[in-house]
Amino acid sequence: MKRRFIGFAGLMLALGCLSCSRAGQLVKVLTDVQKVQAQVAKDTGINNITVNLQNGAYLQIGIVNTSWNDKPTEEKKAKAQEIAKSAYDAYAAKAELRGVSVAFVIQREYLGLFHYSNSTDAYNFDVSGAQAAPAPI
Repeated sequence: MKRRFIGFAGLMLALGCLSCSRAGQLVKVLTDVQKVQAQVAKDTGINNITVNLQNGAYLQIGIVNTSWNDKPTEEKKAKAQEIAKSAYDAYAAKAELRGVSVAFVIQREYLGLFHYSNSTDAYNFDVSGAQAAPAPI
């Protein structure tokens, strides 16, 4: 009986250590993503920015409700590449990234109940390999 208890306690301790390690990884990823958001906001002067990390390899940047939604496509594409470079430069785990996408987003709320979101234009940039900056796909 005592052996079972020691075995069970050892298993619980091992699982506890594993979950602490995963929690530490989660905190690091969230901190890295927050740094990307802060840097992109600083570089663009835009505060309403979303940042998502998908599968640990793809950064998704959303530029929400700005005048950039009304700009011509070529201007948006150039701005998107600047934003992608800013995000890439700010992300600590660059070696793990394979792509950065930048979308210009319209978000609205109606009557406090209905939420509308539309990515008007999205631009994808490849950052895999030995490139120094995001390149259009």
